This record gives sequence, structure tokens and C-alpha cells, in this order.
Amino acid sequence: MAYLKKDLGMAKTISDLEKSSTTYTINYFNEMNGYFHPGKNSISWNPKMALDCTKNGGSLSPAMVLGHELTHANKSWFDKLLRAILPDSFFGDYDNYEERRVVTGAERNAAKTFGEGTRYDHRGSSRIVSSPTSR
Repeated sequence: MAYLKKDLGMAKTISDLEKSSTTYTINYFNEMNGYFHPGKNSISWNPKMALDCTKNGGSLSPAMVLGHELTHANKSWFDKLLRAILPDSFFGDYDNYEERRVVTGAERNAAKTFGEGTRYDHRGSSRIVSSPTSR
């Protein structure tokens, strides 16, 4: 979390979640993905899974993958509302509005702060790295 808090947007997201009356849990697992589970208020995260971006050759650290999922957790009510209004097909390679919001907003801004890759879709190839901040 200390790494992510060096970005103002991620620091605010983490602060919002810490101040929330809802308890959020981060579960470590070995799968090659990360998930926010809105019904459980939990995130499943692999601290050694980096993500290679499909369109620009950059990569995201496992910490950035966690930041992506934390951003989902921070606005899960918003996702529910918009998915009821807007069809997912409208958002193409981002899959739905929520993924577009997270990828083009908080994730992209934090990636610039940390010199990590930026995505232009909700895609990527997973691979194992040595630490949460490795790429």
C-alpha cells in the first residue's frame, strides 16, 4: 500500500476505503488475475502477478493490479448503477463502463506517476515477477 499511496489518486482511494464503514478484505491467491468481489467486499490478488499491456508494450506491477481492484471497490455502487443504464457493448475493448473508468482514470494516472505501462483496453497478459512492485 505504501507504494500506491505515493500517487495522489491512489492515496485518496485507499483513504476512502479505510474511512468507509464497510470492511474490505484483500485475499492473496495464486491465480493469474485480480478480482474485486462486490458481494463480499473483497479483493483477490496475486502479489507476484504483473500484467503486460497489449497495445503499447508496457507492463503493470502487481501493486498496480491491486490499485486497479481497489479503485473498483471504492465506487462499486457507481458500477452497479451505470451497468443498469449503459450496455457493456458500448465500451468495446474496455468491456464495460466500470473498466473504462478505472483503466483510463485512476490506473492510467498512477501508471504515469510510477513510470508503469498504460493500457488502452481492459486486456493484458499475466506473468510472474519477484515482488509486488516488479514489472
